[in-house]
Amino acid sequence: MKSPLCSLLLSLVLSTLPAILFAQPRTLVADPLLQERIYRYLVAHEVNNDFMGEVLVADSERILARVLVGMADIESGRPHRPGDVYGVASVTKQFTGAAIALLVSRGVLSLDDSVADWLPTFTTRVSGMEHVTIRMLAQQEAGVPDYNDFPDYAQFSRRQVNLDEVLDWIAQNTSSISPGTGYDYSNSHFAILARIIEEASGESYRQFMREHIFNPAGMLSSGHYRAEEIVMQRVSLYDPGQHGDLVNAPVLDNSMKLGSGSLYTTADDLLSWHRSLLKERVLNAQTQELYLEPSGERYAMGVGVRMDALSNQLITDHDGKAPGIAAYYKRWLGDGKVLILLSNVNSGVLNQMKSDLSHLIAGEEVAMPQKREYREIEKALLTEAPGNYLFPPTTPIRIAQELDGLSLYWRESGLVQHLAPLADSDWFLMGSRGDKVRFHRNPDGEIDGMEYDWGGGFEFCPLQKRSVR
Repeated sequence: MKSPLCSLLLSLVLSTLPAILFAQPRTLVADPLLQERIYRYLVAHEVNNDFMGEVLVADSERILARVLVGMADIESGRPHRPGDVYGVASVTKQFTGAAIALLVSRGVLSLDDSVADWLPTFTTRVSGMEHVTIRMLAQQEAGVPDYNDFPDYAQFSRRQVNLDEVLDWIAQNTSSISPGTGYDYSNSHFAILARIIEEASGESYRQFMREHIFNPAGMLSSGHYRAEEIVMQRVSLYDPGQHGDLVNAPVLDNSMKLGSGSLYTTADDLLSWHRSLLKERVLNAQTQELYLEPSGERYAMGVGVRMDALSNQLITDHDGKAPGIAAYYKRWLGDGKVLILLSNVNSGVLNQMKSDLSHLIAGEEVAMPQKREYREIEKALLTEAPGNYLFPPTTPIRIAQELDGLSLYWRESGLVQHLAPLADSDWFLMGSRGDKVRFHRNPDGEIDGMEYDWGGGFEFCPLQKRSVR
């Protein structure tokens, strides 16, 4: 039988559990005010299922703020903690670019080398590829189509493949290119670079990155993984669902993303990378100058380079998005600060968060996100809306009924965007893109298209073919 004192203590513990479970972990930081402001901002996004993860702000010597919110694994109830391992998607590209810069500094290759110098067989399969240089690939000016847009992308991304198979896939989907016509962002460029790194170094891409980039930089928890591999403390991945909830993201095999989007890492490892560049542990000053030399479109070797209006400093940055992944990495080259954002939710608010966090770091106020409300979907739409639509001028969109909601598929890639009906309008939110759609009816009351708001413009997408009921 419990004593009155034990019962009282138990009652006190239970009454404080919510505060214990959901309070921001105490972390020794140099700027507690910034820490508190970022925490409140991130919690407001967590309420909308737009963010779970870690934000780290630091300079060359101190951690200014570290904030963790939400669950690393919802099913087991494990919250985020320091040392969690995240995929960072296209943030990977700057490391591939750094490896190319390192090989140039060692005299192994030149930025003016052509693809034909290193990959002659691949070059002969694509007309125009013989005119592509390593510099064009690294600065996104080679004109090779992005494999994310290939019709069988969803199926191919679930396979375990090597870089030769990826290049074979690119060649099968690319008859000719027109290089040197300007900036054209493409994941394919960095798959080709990764294969050139293997040829030039005589090592596998994974091995070269481990021995020559990650280890010297002190990035001991980073690597390039496949879905089947066991990675300790790796977070689970989530996408926005059809009702404003979260669902498990599709499982993709990151072997096809080598060089362009395969990196897993931690916030502390990315901080180590930043500090290794400041201290020239991996790339010396001359090599970094080459590494960060931008093209006309302000894109250097796998990273954006531009003047930041807020701080009046030169900055480098890159984001990354994929199913269950949202990441952002920004370095201020003047005062040595760095902003690291890692999330296991693929959310459409990443661009807003990038801007807002920069303003918070600059000591400015930002608008706090408001709680988003959803409504029940009209049952008639579940049978009337499904069909094939056309996003101008030529991009096919398919709407499908899945379970008790609607989902949208771009092109024929097989990658899904769930539609969540907003409570204050007849719009549907595409959670992982942040775009909105609503269905348009003709005078007879039949759906004849979709109105599509992508944040930077508005398009009408006519219905091409209604799904058979």
